[in-house]
Amino acid sequence: MNANDATTAAKPEPLLHKFLLALAFAGYLAVVTIGVSVHEPWWDEAQAWLLARDAPISELLSHDLAYEGHPPLWYLILAIPAKLRLPYQSLHIVSALCGIVGVVLLLRLRQVPIAARVLLPFTFYFAYQYTVVAREYVLIPPLLFLILALYGSRDRKVIPFALLLVALSDVSLYGLSLAGGFVLLILIDLGRGRLRKTNITPWKAAIAATLLVLNTIGVVVMLWLPADLSSRGGINHSFNPTLFVQIAWRVLAENLLGGSDHAISGLAANVMAAVLVLWFFRRGVVLEFAVLFTVLLPIAALYFSPWHEGVFFLAMVFTALLALSQRRARQKGDEVAYVIMAVTVAMHCSWTFRSLAYDVRSNFTGSHDAARYIAAHNIDKARLFGAGVWSMEVEPYFDHNVFVNYHNGQPPSFWDWSDANRWPSGPRAAPGAMRIWMEAQLAAKPDFMLVSSGDRADAPYDRVLRAHPEYRLRKRFCGALLWKEKSVMQDFDFDLYERVPATRKQKGP
Repeated sequence: MNANDATTAAKPEPLLHKFLLALAFAGYLAVVTIGVSVHEPWWDEAQAWLLARDAPISELLSHDLAYEGHPPLWYLILAIPAKLRLPYQSLHIVSALCGIVGVVLLLRLRQVPIAARVLLPFTFYFAYQYTVVAREYVLIPPLLFLILALYGSRDRKVIPFALLLVALSDVSLYGLSLAGGFVLLILIDLGRGRLRKTNITPWKAAIAATLLVLNTIGVVVMLWLPADLSSRGGINHSFNPTLFVQIAWRVLAENLLGGSDHAISGLAANVMAAVLVLWFFRRGVVLEFAVLFTVLLPIAALYFSPWHEGVFFLAMVFTALLALSQRRARQKGDEVAYVIMAVTVAMHCSWTFRSLAYDVRSNFTGSHDAARYIAAHNIDKARLFGAGVWSMEVEPYFDHNVFVNYHNGQPPSFWDWSDANRWPSGPRAAPGAMRIWMEAQLAAKPDFMLVSSGDRADAPYDRVLRAHPEYRLRKRFCGALLWKEKSVMQDFDFDLYERVPATRKQKGP
């Protein structure tokens, strides 16, 4: 924060601003409350909860997280309610509280213009995808806002700043990359005189460096890829520069204009990005954008999914807020940048509205209904078998492992990503192997079989069951994931089959 920012921060907040901020907070609280009350958690959310609940902390840190590829902070937070055996809904309460803390920190950044503070909370990743959908990414915004608050005084508050970077590193590999980017920016700014070396005493520098180095070593050791990781084949180690360009093109197009599927929209989005980069340059923050955006690309190149686009959006938001925090005289071309940001924010808010409306009226996944049905009919106490990796979504609703054919019905209930897990999944899930495995399960004559049928890759399971003379479809539970403004991205359906004598077999509903 420069002198002008400090002066601005010292002034009392105008009454109109206070009203708008209170209105924004109340609105955000309403949006998130509605979201977490209707959202059905899907596989990624369930897996994190099961790990926090079933894995001893020592094993979680020394063994299990290496198969997940995520640092420990989110799991350690979830372990508090999970190990206290609080209801599964606690997952969403924790996520909502983290999102609320982030928004409160944003609203209190008085050096940021009021329009940005009251609108950003309702954008897609802040209000829905990284809050209602409970993932570790919900921890990134509050940490970035705290970093932004200290950014201008990094040299004077080097230890608190280092602690924030440690926490950011422990959220995800993307957080680790961002933390590395901030360290690089400190070194660059010290070299070019933007930060004063005399403000950083040797003992503070030594403590900060020790914290960062030891934490980084710990994360690397903790997440070192196991030799028996079943999904190892899905990780891209090529680091092809062309892939970096493709990912950068995609995330810019998706975050700025909502589309990378068409050349015209992609080109338009990248023209918008070029205008913003020029504006960042004129505001003196282009280096922050370049570093924070670039350090995310290697992790995205290893394994990329659409949900990771939001981390790039958060890096862009941080840079934009840093630029807006500087009280500089308005320059020619500022209005164009403001229009681009307004269009982007409006588009993201529309995604929030559509996603929330969809979640209110439709099932995000069928696992919640499946779990309720299983519990209501005491099927969890019968010989229930599961098939398909997504079937693990029902496990958090019960205090025990409901699948007799998974770990013999004993804990833990979370999905095992090692080769020791004999359920076909990942590269080894060839249709032939799946049919053989399924026939072996049915030979054990379970009373019920729950199949996660929404994924096309699990179709062989359903085909075997439908052709089997002793099983009929008892109930189907449907759900589907809607992504932003697009159509359904993934079906999350579950079929419950019941064993009946061959003479009684009939078509299910």
